[in-house]
Amino acid sequence: LGACCLYASAGFIWFLSSLRVNTDVPPIHAPIEGSPEFERFPSPEWLSTRVLNWGVMGRVGVGKSTLINSLRGLTARGPDAAPVGVGHTTRRPQPYGFVGEIAALTNNMARLWDLPGAGTNDWPRVSYIKDAGLRHFDGVIFVTAGAFSEAEVDLMNELVSFKVPYYVVRNKVDQDVLNNREDNGAGVQETLAEIRDELADYGCEPSRTFLISAKRPECADYDFDRLMGAMAADAAMQRVDLPEFYGDRPSA
Repeated sequence: LGACCLYASAGFIWFLSSLRVNTDVPPIHAPIEGSPEFERFPSPEWLSTRVLNWGVMGRVGVGKSTLINSLRGLTARGPDAAPVGVGHTTRRPQPYGFVGEIAALTNNMARLWDLPGAGTNDWPRVSYIKDAGLRHFDGVIFVTAGAFSEAEVDLMNELVSFKVPYYVVRNKVDQDVLNNREDNGAGVQETLAEIRDELADYGCEPSRTFLISAKRPECADYDFDRLMGAMAADAAMQRVDLPEFYGDRPSA
């Protein structure tokens, strides 16, 4: 595999190369078109469920764009990378396709969406799940680099009730490891255990919690590969038999 797939787990690559999902059937947790539930939670016009869609949300400064780039196998200065930097704010949903070999494996039918944060004038918390179309995504990634906010906890619990796969991603844990070692002499696993316990106190399910450094996705101490594997496994459960995704590749 080329450089763009450098950090992708073998399981994720295998999944992308073999998945078949149905072009006519959205994720099984999504409201059925024409139903009263669909009227309450319609699919946004800008979102097509004919491709795989993962939403990525988080507050300014948590490294959301860096994570999107790392999941796509790109660095911040790479071509087609999501913009990063202090003060960068997402004001409207922005899709990012995979590139290189991953794009070829998916026939360019998978998207990561940089979503605006909840709780602003344009994206009020009370209607965020509806406005952002979260019930129609294949999964939603919550990116944090510190304490999990009350708004994020509320959104996570709502997604659980709607059976939408979610992933709590605690980014920048390499900095936490370094700081805790300098301040308290703590080892890597001790620091990671403390962070996991803190997230569990907020109600984050351990199997849905991933401690990573988006700038160091290759680090074996962290959960980058496990995150990609969980995304792959969930999509495989949500979607079946999509000819456009599978393309003209011969049957196994």
